[in-house]
Amino acid sequence: MGIEFRRSDISFQDYLSLVDAVARSWSRDGVEWLRSRFKQYRGHFGLLGNALLLHYASIVCVDAVPEPQVASEPEVRVDVAMAFREALLVLEVKVHHAGEPQLVADLDALAEEYGERLKRLYRVYLGVVHFFTHKQPPSLKVPKWVELTYLPPHQQAALEEVGKCIRRLADKLHMPAIA
Repeated sequence: MGIEFRRSDISFQDYLSLVDAVARSWSRDGVEWLRSRFKQYRGHFGLLGNALLLHYASIVCVDAVPEPQVASEPEVRVDVAMAFREALLVLEVKVHHAGEPQLVADLDALAEEYGERLKRLYRVYLGVVHFFTHKQPPSLKVPKWVELTYLPPHQQAALEEVGKCIRRLADKLHMPAIA
Protein backbone atom coordinates (compact mmCIF):
# COMPACT_ATOMS: atom_id res chain seq x y z
CA MET A 1 0.00 0.00 0.00
CA GLY A 2 1.30 3.45 -0.82
CA ILE A 3 0.26 6.76 0.59
CA GLU A 4 1.19 9.97 -1.15
CA PHE A 5 0.48 13.39 0.17
CA ARG A 6 -1.45 15.61 -2.19
CA ARG A 7 0.44 18.81 -1.48
CA SER A 8 4.04 17.69 -1.37
CA ASP A 9 3.86 14.52 -3.48
CA ILE A 10 6.30 12.64 -1.26
CA SER A 11 5.79 9.14 0.10
CA PHE A 12 4.88 8.37 3.70
CA GLN A 13 8.32 6.81 4.22
CA ASP A 14 9.96 9.98 2.93
CA TYR A 15 7.84 12.04 5.31
CA LEU A 16 8.95 9.83 8.23
CA SER A 17 12.56 10.20 7.07
CA LEU A 18 12.17 14.00 7.00
CA VAL A 19 10.63 14.06 10.49
CA ASP A 20 13.57 11.98 11.75
CA ALA A 21 16.04 14.41 10.13
CA VAL A 22 14.25 17.43 11.59
CA ALA A 23 14.19 15.74 15.01
CA ARG A 24 18.00 15.73 14.92
CA SER A 25 18.39 19.29 13.61
CA TRP A 26 15.89 21.20 11.51
CA SER A 27 18.48 23.73 10.34
CA ARG A 28 21.19 21.21 9.44
CA ASP A 29 19.75 17.71 8.82
CA GLY A 30 16.32 18.94 7.71
CA VAL A 31 17.78 21.33 5.15
CA GLU A 32 20.21 18.64 3.98
CA TRP A 33 17.26 16.25 3.52
CA LEU A 34 15.56 18.84 1.28
CA ARG A 35 18.77 19.44 -0.70
CA SER A 36 19.15 15.72 -1.36
CA ARG A 37 15.63 15.42 -2.80
CA PHE A 38 14.75 18.70 -4.50
CA LYS A 39 16.75 20.68 -7.03
CA GLN A 40 15.04 23.90 -5.91
CA TYR A 41 15.04 22.94 -2.23
CA ARG A 42 14.26 26.46 -0.96
CA GLY A 43 10.82 26.18 -2.56
CA HIS A 44 10.10 23.28 -0.20
CA PHE A 45 10.89 24.91 3.15
CA GLY A 46 7.26 24.47 4.18
CA LEU A 47 8.02 20.76 4.55
CA LEU A 48 10.54 21.66 7.29
CA GLY A 49 7.80 23.49 9.17
CA ASN A 50 5.44 20.54 8.77
CA ALA A 51 8.08 18.09 9.96
CA LEU A 52 9.01 20.26 12.93
CA LEU A 53 5.35 20.43 14.00
CA LEU A 54 4.96 16.67 13.49
CA HIS A 55 8.04 16.06 15.65
CA TYR A 56 6.67 18.38 18.35
CA ALA A 57 3.30 16.62 18.10
CA SER A 58 4.97 13.24 18.62
CA ILE A 59 6.05 14.52 22.03
CA VAL A 60 2.88 16.27 23.27
CA CYS A 61 -0.09 15.07 21.23
CA VAL A 62 -2.25 11.96 21.12
CA ASP A 63 -1.64 11.78 17.37
CA ALA A 64 -0.79 13.88 14.33
CA VAL A 65 -1.43 13.62 10.60
CA PRO A 66 0.63 15.22 7.84
CA GLU A 67 -1.30 16.95 5.07
CA PRO A 68 -4.82 15.79 5.97
CA GLN A 69 -7.47 16.33 3.34
CA VAL A 70 -10.16 18.85 4.25
CA ALA A 71 -13.38 18.53 2.30
CA SER A 72 -14.30 22.08 1.38
CA GLU A 73 -15.12 24.11 -1.67
CA PRO A 74 -12.78 25.52 -2.79
CA GLU A 75 -10.16 22.99 -1.72
CA VAL A 76 -8.09 24.17 1.24
CA ARG A 77 -4.44 23.30 1.73
CA VAL A 78 -3.81 21.97 5.20
CA ASP A 79 -0.38 20.89 6.41
CA VAL A 80 -0.71 19.26 9.84
CA ALA A 81 -3.53 18.07 12.08
CA MET A 82 -2.60 17.70 15.75
CA ALA A 83 -4.89 15.63 17.98
CA PHE A 84 -4.86 16.67 21.63
CA ARG A 85 -6.93 14.93 24.32
CA GLU A 86 -9.89 17.26 23.95
CA ALA A 87 -9.38 19.03 20.64
CA LEU A 88 -8.11 18.79 17.09
CA LEU A 89 -5.86 21.58 15.82
CA VAL A 90 -5.73 21.80 12.01
CA LEU A 91 -2.87 23.96 10.74
CA GLU A 92 -1.51 25.52 7.63
CA VAL A 93 2.23 26.10 7.99
CA LYS A 94 4.21 28.82 6.25
CA VAL A 95 8.00 29.07 6.47
CA HIS A 96 9.56 32.41 5.53
CA HIS A 97 13.26 32.13 4.79
CA ALA A 98 14.15 35.54 3.39
CA GLY A 99 12.64 38.69 1.99
CA GLU A 100 9.31 40.25 2.86
CA PRO A 101 6.81 37.60 3.95
CA GLN A 102 3.38 37.20 2.43
CA LEU A 103 1.12 36.59 5.40
CA VAL A 104 -1.70 35.12 3.33
CA ALA A 105 -2.83 31.53 3.77
CA ASP A 106 -5.33 29.25 2.06
CA LEU A 107 -6.90 28.48 5.44
CA ASP A 108 -7.71 32.14 6.21
CA ALA A 109 -11.11 32.21 4.47
CA LEU A 110 -12.19 28.88 5.97
CA ALA A 111 -11.11 29.94 9.46
CA GLU A 112 -12.94 33.23 9.16
CA GLU A 113 -16.16 31.69 7.87
CA TYR A 114 -16.33 28.36 9.74
CA GLY A 115 -13.74 28.51 12.53
CA GLU A 116 -16.12 29.39 15.36
CA ARG A 117 -18.74 26.85 14.29
CA LEU A 118 -16.17 24.02 13.97
CA LYS A 119 -14.80 24.91 17.39
CA ARG A 120 -18.21 24.99 19.04
CA LEU A 121 -19.71 21.88 17.40
CA TYR A 122 -16.73 19.58 16.96
CA ARG A 123 -13.80 20.97 18.95
CA VAL A 124 -11.89 21.44 15.70
CA TYR A 125 -9.67 24.50 15.75
CA LEU A 126 -8.22 26.04 12.60
CA GLY A 127 -4.94 27.92 12.64
CA VAL A 128 -2.07 29.25 10.55
CA VAL A 129 1.52 29.27 11.79
CA HIS A 130 4.15 31.46 10.12
CA PHE A 131 7.73 30.44 10.96
CA PHE A 132 10.52 32.92 10.25
CA THR A 133 13.99 31.39 9.85
CA HIS A 134 16.05 34.53 9.25
CA LYS A 135 14.78 37.14 11.70
CA GLN A 136 12.19 37.92 14.31
CA PRO A 137 8.73 38.23 12.77
CA PRO A 138 7.37 41.72 12.35
CA SER A 139 4.99 43.06 14.96
CA LEU A 140 1.76 42.93 13.03
CA LYS A 141 -1.88 42.72 13.94
CA VAL A 142 -3.03 39.30 12.72
CA PRO A 143 -6.31 37.39 13.02
CA LYS A 144 -6.76 35.23 16.12
CA TRP A 145 -6.14 32.03 14.14
CA VAL A 146 -2.67 33.22 13.05
CA GLU A 147 0.56 33.01 15.03
CA LEU A 148 4.02 34.29 14.01
CA THR A 149 7.27 33.02 15.48
CA TYR A 150 11.02 32.93 14.90
CA LEU A 151 12.74 29.54 14.52
CA PRO A 152 16.22 29.76 16.02
CA PRO A 153 18.80 27.50 14.34
CA HIS A 154 19.59 25.61 17.57
CA GLN A 155 17.37 22.52 17.79
CA GLN A 156 16.30 22.69 21.45
CA ALA A 157 15.55 26.40 21.21
CA ALA A 158 13.51 25.78 18.03
CA LEU A 159 11.43 23.05 19.72
CA GLU A 160 10.81 25.31 22.71
CA GLU A 161 9.72 28.11 20.38
CA VAL A 162 7.38 25.76 18.49
CA GLY A 163 5.81 24.76 21.81
CA LYS A 164 5.37 28.39 22.86
CA CYS A 165 3.88 29.22 19.45
CA ILE A 166 1.32 26.41 19.63
CA ARG A 167 0.39 27.35 23.23
CA ARG A 168 -0.06 31.02 22.21
CA LEU A 169 -2.25 29.98 19.29
CA ALA A 170 -4.25 27.61 21.50
CA ASP A 171 -4.80 30.42 24.01
CA LYS A 172 -5.96 32.81 21.29
CA LEU A 173 -8.37 30.17 19.97
CA HIS A 174 -9.61 29.31 23.50
CA MET A 175 -8.68 25.65 23.13
CA PRO A 176 -8.86 23.29 26.11
CA ALA A 177 -5.55 22.81 27.94
CA ILE A 178 -3.00 21.22 25.59
CA ALA A 179 -0.04 20.42 27.87
